[in-house]
Amino acid sequence: MKSLHKKFFKMHCIIITFIMMLFTTTKSYGYTEATIIINGNTGEVLHSYNATKKIYPASLTKIMTLYITFEALKNGLLKLDQQLLISKNAASQPPTKLWLKEGETISVEEAINALIIKSSNDVAVVFAENISQTESKFAELMTKTAKGLGMKNTQFKDASGLTAENQSTTAEDLAMLSMAILQHFPEYYKYFSNKSFSYKGKTYYNYNRILTKYEGADGIKTGYIDESGFNLVASALKNGKRVIAIVIGSKSQYTRDEEMKDLLDYGFVRLNDSTEKTEYALWKSIKDERSDTYFADITNQTNKANNTDKATWGIQVGAYNTQDFAKNALKNAQTELKNITSDLKTSIEPTKTKSNTTVYRSRFYGIQNRSTAEKACSELQQSGMDCMIIRPDLLTTSIN
Repeated sequence: MKSLHKKFFKMHCIIITFIMMLFTTTKSYGYTEATIIINGNTGEVLHSYNATKKIYPASLTKIMTLYITFEALKNGLLKLDQQLLISKNAASQPPTKLWLKEGETISVEEAINALIIKSSNDVAVVFAENISQTESKFAELMTKTAKGLGMKNTQFKDASGLTAENQSTTAEDLAMLSMAILQHFPEYYKYFSNKSFSYKGKTYYNYNRILTKYEGADGIKTGYIDESGFNLVASALKNGKRVIAIVIGSKSQYTRDEEMKDLLDYGFVRLNDSTEKTEYALWKSIKDERSDTYFADITNQTNKANNTDKATWGIQVGAYNTQDFAKNALKNAQTELKNITSDLKTSIEPTKTKSNTTVYRSRFYGIQNRSTAEKACSELQQSGMDCMIIRPDLLTTSIN
């Protein structure tokens, strides 16, 4: 009997542990506060979600610190081999850091690599003090520079991105800054593609895993603090076309990277097809990624609905990492579009991406004409939601 009780207790513990693991995984998977994708050659916005919402920049702040550093290099105020003095204030910064020592020096080029790859808070202060004497003055220069670049919703209070009162930016502003670095300092942008660097006999590896996970990726920067979650600005170049994408507020490095890969994929599809062919290419790409079994299941589940809605339009209001988020997106869209979506059918379609992860696409279908679909998407986009129109032929092709 005691043996039976022990076995039961052991199994009970295993089940509870498993449930807790599922709960934790579900809780931390799939939430993103803001995203944006732009054409890196023209600045055209290809997608945005909450892109003007103010957020903590975290270590993405260091992109502006680097912009000002590159400007100083271009103007001859700094040189790559120049030695920068390390102050007590710089050395005392909290991690992540290079553990610099007061009174020593570090070269500008070493400091650039440390700021990009190691995201070193002490190095950020070294740049601030050597360029503007004090970090507070440097922060004023950062904000002034931001305004000059058109970053109207950005204010900096330090050089590193550690939590500071009233320090904020937006995904939209960060996209402007990233494109500005590419356009203004192409000779220095190459540092963002470095996967590692060595300092005093120790090798450090870039936190930006997209450099090794995505073909064509060549920069630019990660960021994290508790207040902002996991953030990433990434840029990739394929066949002369560049996409810049930003993810703000992911719950883990993994979900941040997975969503970034999807955003970059979406951006290149948009760039590689004309406006008229874009939707077809997107849906063709989605179809190609699905398994035959799943595709057959979708066919069986939706044939009846399509028989009555053959000539109707659809809209997609996002692709999410969990079904719960996909359902919430549909509910939010229904709230925003009470007069349009009340009689429409809804669909949540799981889709396997190229990286073998599953995303859930939230859709409405049964819209009677294009103008109504366009109006629906316009209203959703104005409220900060994502939306894409699906033509009747693409809607029926994608699910038949």
